[in-house]
Amino acid sequence: MSKYLNRALEIPYRTRSIASLARVCQHDEDAPSRYPLSLPQPAYPLLPTTVVLLAARILRFQHVSVPGWLLVLAIIVINPLLFAARVSLRRWHTRRAAERMGAALPDALGEVDRVFGVMDMLHAFKVGYPPDIFDRGFSRNSALFSFDVLWVTGYVTTDPDIVKTVLALEFPNFEKDYISIHLLLEYVVNVCSTYYFAGEVLRNNLNAIFETGVFNSYGKMWKFHRSMTRPFFTRERISHFELFDRHADHAISKMKERFQADIAVDFQDLITRFTFDAATEFLFGSCVNSLDAPLPYPHNCPAHEHTTQPANAAEKFSDAVAAVQVVVADRLRAGWTWHLREIFKDKTEEDRAIVDAVLEPIVKEAVRKKEEKMKRGEGADSEQDEENETLLDSLVQLTSYPVILRDETLNILLAGRDTTASALTFAIYLLCEHPTVFKRLREEILQYIGPTRRPTYDDIPEVRYLRAFLNESLRLYPPV
Repeated sequence: MSKYLNRALEIPYRTRSIASLARVCQHDEDAPSRYPLSLPQPAYPLLPTTVVLLAARILRFQHVSVPGWLLVLAIIVINPLLFAARVSLRRWHTRRAAERMGAALPDALGEVDRVFGVMDMLHAFKVGYPPDIFDRGFSRNSALFSFDVLWVTGYVTTDPDIVKTVLALEFPNFEKDYISIHLLLEYVVNVCSTYYFAGEVLRNNLNAIFETGVFNSYGKMWKFHRSMTRPFFTRERISHFELFDRHADHAISKMKERFQADIAVDFQDLITRFTFDAATEFLFGSCVNSLDAPLPYPHNCPAHEHTTQPANAAEKFSDAVAAVQVVVADRLRAGWTWHLREIFKDKTEEDRAIVDAVLEPIVKEAVRKKEEKMKRGEGADSEQDEENETLLDSLVQLTSYPVILRDETLNILLAGRDTTASALTFAIYLLCEHPTVFKRLREEILQYIGPTRRPTYDDIPEVRYLRAFLNESLRLYPPV
């Protein structure tokens, strides 16, 4: 991965203006009126057929008979013609917007099957390494290029300035309402989509897991969710090292048990359990204790055949979340056609029910405690309450609506679990690959913290090499 990233960043950037190029696909105030594509995508194939049949019915009232074969031919021909016209109109609009804003459109990826632009990508996803297909674009073009999949144009970049523009400098101009992230393949960040309705498609897909939470919101709703959670994450709260230290000791003890038996450990599974337990206790004040469940055995371990045990609630929750994420990814690749594939059954329904079964009792208990305090006339602003307050307790003070509380806590839980687990997994992987870095890092920790003392917030400025190592591992393998 590092060779792909380093090679891409060494290639000179060819566009004249990052901000101007970014604005080509951003939403402006008159975009909906200039480019009205407000119908749901599944409605477009049905609309021409409806118009043809309606026109035939009107002609019949005028005593004009239309042969059946002509109706069938018109229905068959009109859909691809209108689709081609829509694609041409979008591309023309993009070129005009680029000219108006003084931006140079990036080169195309090339060497992808011309008809649909999807076969090579599916092959890379199934039997190869997904970023390989984009490596050709970075090595041949620049740190920014375009690609087409089923006539949908996207822009892929590894340029830090473009990523900074989209995610920080001009973030309000890139709301999810009009921007879709098609691919997030470790180092690949998609800048924008030429479809104004792409953001709606993205949100509809993410509803299966994030629903009304902060990661599936935009505009004023996004700001509302941010205002709900941001005050909670202060320095005093993020420095609860005792909580994380306790769960880390538990995870290390589980590893030692396996190592003493000369059995390999699935570190990604272990670290996900660790972050899950720490996140639930930190956010809800109630730990799911996923580390208490037995760790999985390697498939080739003799003990594996005799240690199959039913999954506990925490494992079922994790498996359900992972299953929903897989379905959402498949839906994004399938586009609007996923509605047809799931016309009889929603593939996320069963897994989402498992997730709700874990969260809803926790939310109801928090609401019940708040109502009891209100009945007793007690406030929630005492020092003891503030010290022991969880994120859910903080949210309950703002609203008692169960859906908002459930969705918001799930969003923050997944963000805290998955991103931290990913960062720690790749950090350990890099330490295994670079023993000299591991040696120097260990020396620094022993020097400033020691072998047994728990770290504090004041120790962070002293461990400079640790901070540099984490920053570099996040640069090479960013979770988001």
